Amino acid sequence: MASTTEALTDAELVALREAARMWVPPAGYYAGLRPELVVRWLLSTGMNPSVLADPEGRRLRLEVEGRGLLYAKWNRPKKRGIEAATAVPLGKSDVVTGWAQEIVASLLPRRSEKTYNRLVQDVARAAGIRGSCTPRTLRHTFLSQLARRVRDPEVVVRLGNVSPKEAIRYCRGAARDRDAEVVALMEGA
Repeated sequence: MASTTEALTDAELVALREAARMWVPPAGYYAGLRPELVVRWLLSTGMNPSVLADPEGRRLRLEVEGRGLLYAKWNRPKKRGIEAATAVPLGKSDVVTGWAQEIVASLLPRRSEKTYNRLVQDVARAAGIRGSCTPRTLRHTFLSQLARRVRDPEVVVRLGNVSPKEAIRYCRGAARDRDAEVVALMEGA
């Protein structure tokens, strides 16, 4: 991995999740935060680290909506005087409520963006990921994985809170990934 604008590869993603589960921070660091939950949250929501750093100001919350889906919601900065919020589905409310509530509760007291950057970098280092790996990298990974799964730029715009132009870029990248997978399968046959 070369820069923070690149998404993690599937192998790096597996290694990061495993390292987050096993890694124990040095005594006194990241008190009250579980690295496993922070990494899982960032990969599940694509949340910008500024929201983690100010969960009260962004009104970070969990809401159950129709059909029993649990959503992570937070307010975005006003654009042209209009308030807006991002809502990302986390799954069925009866399945994911526990870990989601735990991570939201652990975000208080407030911490700086640097704390989350450092935590992700420490876990990435423990996972053997070379190069810079920050919450922003995990956001790009979330968007790339989302584009790969849904293949619809409108969904990427809505869930990822990105411009339509960016969403198309992520979907094109996902299409290129699928093309490479097809070629690899054809060569292996």
